[in-house]
Amino acid sequence: MAAIDWEKWDALLGTKPDMELAQDIGCSLYSVLRRRKKLGIRPTHHTARGRRGIDFSQVKHLIGKKPDSEIATSVGCCKETVAAYRKTLGIKSTYHKKYQWEKFEHLMGVETDSNIARQMGCSVPSVREHRIRKGIPAPKPRGQARGFRHYDTTTISGKDSPEKISSKTGMSLSSARRYAKEATRSSKEKWTDRELDIIKSVPVVAAYMVLNGRSKDAIRRKLRELKYPAVNLNQWIKTKALEQLENG
Repeated sequence: MAAIDWEKWDALLGTKPDMELAQDIGCSLYSVLRRRKKLGIRPTHHTARGRRGIDFSQVKHLIGKKPDSEIATSVGCCKETVAAYRKTLGIKSTYHKKYQWEKFEHLMGVETDSNIARQMGCSVPSVREHRIRKGIPAPKPRGQARGFRHYDTTTISGKDSPEKISSKTGMSLSSARRYAKEATRSSKEKWTDRELDIIKSVPVVAAYMVLNGRSKDAIRRKLRELKYPAVNLNQWIKTKALEQLENG
């Protein structure tokens, strides 16, 4: 991008919104903002205008009565900008979308709140609040790994990769990896005598490297369950080093 000839534009700084001036110059909003602050010029203020110079005068009487998204469409901005302007006026949104709860109440307590919310096009907390208000208990988890009961995991097979789990359930990739790890741990819940001997005799990090399918947290949990202290890594290394020297 060519250098901006600020001598031509400096006189207009602070006389109009930074966004409008940036469009006139053909540069980024940040460039105008940085130049104005460098010269110590205060931003312009417009009656019935938001922080980005959007004119709300024609729709001001609708703010709080109509959805922010609808007003945003009419003035050409995002709904967050309308919400921010509404809050500066001290106006609370009195518009609430009406959902046809009676069509979905038979699913509550059977399907997860997240599945129902997806079908209705509303938030999970909205479904949860309505279910609790109606005295409907949450559905029992279907043997899922802990922390994943809001996802439909019935379609997941034991061979699915984290990427496939994410695609099937809508989990983030990191959550899908955690689910796969938890599922592997759960499927191998019974500890063998060999595994117990290993975790009692070597540090957690060494046991983790030897035992496939056992996470560090799982090893620590088992040691606590057995009320057995974990082997100190530094002391273990020192002991092994002394043994090497003595044998050498």
